[in-house]
Amino acid sequence: MYKKVSSLMLVMAMVFGLGISSYADDNLKADQKIKALADKYGCKTFDVNTKNVDEVIKLDSLEELEKLICDLKKTKTLETSINVSKNVNEQSYGSGKFEISPILSATKDSHSFKWSAPFTGWGLHDLACWKNVEVNYTYKHVNGAPRFVNIGFIESYLSGIREVYWSEDEINPRVGRENTKDDKVDIKIKGNYILCVNVNGFTIGMSMPEEWNVSLVLY
Repeated sequence: MYKKVSSLMLVMAMVFGLGISSYADDNLKADQKIKALADKYGCKTFDVNTKNVDEVIKLDSLEELEKLICDLKKTKTLETSINVSKNVNEQSYGSGKFEISPILSATKDSHSFKWSAPFTGWGLHDLACWKNVEVNYTYKHVNGAPRFVNIGFIESYLSGIREVYWSEDEINPRVGRENTKDDKVDIKIKGNYILCVNVNGFTIGMSMPEEWNVSLVLY
């Protein structure tokens, strides 16, 4: 009787061990496949326990993960033109106009770029999600035309209901058009989408490099 019980326990231990081994093998294969897909698109993976990512995007296949990556990496340049009244910095004297000194004529202002980013709410496509870029700037009028004097605070972020986070790394504003007036600023923002995905039960974090581009024109 003792031998039968021992044999039964041994068989159960072997089956349990095989189950653990199989689960570990499946996780290893899933990890390798996801990392290979991440490498293909220049992304990095990380242990979800090392970063504070609350939302988990549940996916049924690697194909869905690849589609998510492609959607996130769709870039769009947003350009906005602002009509700045040239009379703000000019005074009339008789039949002509006299421009105030550059120091006195400098004007501070700001602008908010906002455009739809529904893919950041993967699986929640009907909910509102946006990319946002806030820009503070100073301008003045030279010979009746607006010119950027300084580009101040710039911030980029995601807003709305979403399951993806944005980490801003580098901001590069460039004022002026080649061989023309300083009435346009092009802003290039580099950062990373941070997300946590669960593919068929395997959970992993991903960091995806991306670039946002916005332009502001004064006239």
